[in-house]
Amino acid sequence: MIKSLEKDKQIQVIERLKTIETEFEELQNDGIPLSGWEKSQFRIELVKLTDKNRKDKLYDLIKIKRKK
Repeated sequence: MIKSLEKDKQIQVIERLKTIETEFEELQNDGIPLSGWEKSQFRIELVKLTDKNRKDKLYDLIKIKRKK
């Protein structure tokens, strides 16, 4: 999928994925465990969102995980 994008778009997607991985690490460091399946599913969804919407979605994820 990513190879079909223009070079600058490829770089943007890769940078966004790196940011998402960093955010996942921060969640786990804060004691919010994420399984590999959860990471995979959220990664797909989060990469499509704007920065603000991604942060809102992560906040929702934190609330859900803390309730469990």
